[in-house]
Parts: sequence; C-alpha cells; structure tokens
Amino acid sequence: MDTQTTVQYGIGAQRQLTEFADSILTKVKSKDGGEVGELLSDLVIEVKSLDAGKLGGEGLVDKLPIVKNAAHSLKKLKERYTKAEVQIDRIEAALERARMDMLKDIGMFDVMYQQNLQCFKELGLYIQAGKEKVQEIKEVTIPKLRSEAETSGDPMNAQLVQDFEATVDRFEKKIYDLELSRTIAIQSAPQIKLIQNNDKMLVDKIQTAILNTIPVWKSQFVIAVGLNTQQKVLQMQREITDATNAMLVKNSELLKSNTVETARSPIVVLWILKHCRR
Repeated sequence: MDTQTTVQYGIGAQRQLTEFADSILTKVKSKDGGEVGELLSDLVIEVKSLDAGKLGGEGLVDKLPIVKNAAHSLKKLKERYTKAEVQIDRIEAALERARMDMLKDIGMFDVMYQQNLQCFKELGLYIQAGKEKVQEIKEVTIPKLRSEAETSGDPMNAQLVQDFEATVDRFEKKIYDLELSRTIAIQSAPQIKLIQNNDKMLVDKIQTAILNTIPVWKSQFVIAVGLNTQQKVLQMQREITDATNAMLVKNSELLKSNTVETARSPIVVLWILKHCRR
C-alpha cells in the first residue's frame, strides 16, 4: 500500500539503462567513421601519385640522353617524393590520433557492456521479485482481505480491497515496463559490440596503413633511387667501355698501317741503291 514504493520500484535500473542509451547515441552521433575512410583514401592517392616504377622510364622525359635523362628523372622523383612525404606525414599523424581515440572508445565500450549486463541482471531480479510478490498477493493477501471485508460488513474494508486490487494492477503494469526495459538491455548488448567491432576494424586498417603501407612505400622509393643510380653507373660504364673499345680499334688500325708502311720501306731503299750503282 506504499504508493512511493510501487511507483519507484526498479526505476534506478531503468534510469541507468536510459543513460546507457543516451551514451551510445552520443557516441554514434559524434563518431565520424567517414573521416578515417577519407584519410585512408588520401593516403592511397598520395602513394599512387609517386609511381617509383616509372623512374627513368619512357614518358617521364622524352628524347634526352640517357645519363641526363636519369639525372633529370631522379631529381624530379625526389621533388615529387618530398611533396608527397609532407602530405603522407600529415595523414599518418591524423590516423594515429584517430587510432588512439578509437582505442579509448574500445575500452569504454567494454565497460559499458559490463554495465549494461549488470543492469540487465538487476532488472531481471526486480521482475522476478515483483512477479513472485504479485502471485503471493493474488493467492494469499487479496482472498484474505475479501474474506475479512465480507465478514465485517464494513464498506470501508470493501473499499480497501478495491484500492489494493487497483494497486496490484498498476504494479503488474510496472513489472511489464521493467520487462520492456530488460528487452532494451538485451538489444543494447549487440549494439555496443557492433560499434566496438567497427572501431576494432578501423583500428586494424589504420595500423596496417601506418605499419605496412607507409614503410613499404618509403622502402620502394629507396629501392627505386638505388636502381636508378645503378642504371646510371652501368650506362656510364658501357659508354666508357665503348669508348675504350673504339680507341683500341683505332690504335690497332693505326698500328697495322704503320707496320705495313714500315715493312715496305727497306724495299724502296734497296731499289734506289741498286739504280744508283748503275
């Protein structure tokens, strides 16, 4: 018959559940998963903008000597790399900040999940206790009050029974509201896990980009520069070899010519001496 008790029954657990729902909604509204997607897309664009595989290749500069072409290509690639590196460092810093925020959210969702579970259990206790009390009142208390009212013949006792039955009806509706709240708690559990798993997936993508994509991109640039330098040295070596071979051929021909001329010289002298004696 305590009106305040019946009205406030289980309201603490219900209010806690409402706070959970508000917290989840606030997190969903404030969370901008698209920002991380845009950062990852920008990273892909910057990486593709620097095609190290075309270093010194056709289309980078046209119709230039090979050594000059390689030097020009290397300089141009370094300039493009410097510009891209600035943007990639900016993207990497933004991704790292997003990663840390998501890690905090993941930990917060673990706490929120446990609190929601505790709220679910607490609501279950209120529901079970309320149902047991209603069953006891309907089977024991109300029949007893009716019997006493009939025996006494006092109309006030009859009114008391009616008021008590009305209170029990409202209390049953309260239990039904608690069951609805428990259903909300059941639905909130997978929602919390879904949001948390989305954060985990984004964290994995961010870590892959920071720990794999960017280092591979930088290493490929170093390899491209090394291969370009190697190509330049090999080309210079080929030119030196060609020049040396040409010089050897020229000297060989000159030596051959001189040898032939030298071999012919004694015959001419002998012919002159022979005719002079005559």
